[in-house]
Amino acid sequence: MARSQLQVDQEMLRRIAAGESAALGELYDRYGGQSYGLALRIVGNAGDAEEIVQDVFLHVWRQAERYNPARATLIGWILMLTRSRAIDRLRARQAR
Repeated sequence: MARSQLQVDQEMLRRIAAGESAALGELYDRYGGQSYGLALRIVGNAGDAEEIVQDVFLHVWRQAERYNPARATLIGWILMLTRSRAIDRLRARQAR
């Protein structure tokens, strides 16, 4: 029986929380492009978008155990983090 996307995501996050760096690579391969695309649309700068995505996946690495699947899907959580950081980057840029 094939595992659902939700089961695959939850297992990947469990592995990340356990410190398995290969699982973070798998997560990035799966969702990094979507995160980058959103960041790029918001900030309009490839360098900033790359930094945002790096920050998001570092946050996932450090805070994987805090993810709550009852609140959002894994991609939903990642995109929410991406959006928040991209907006913060825009605000910081405008403040300068």
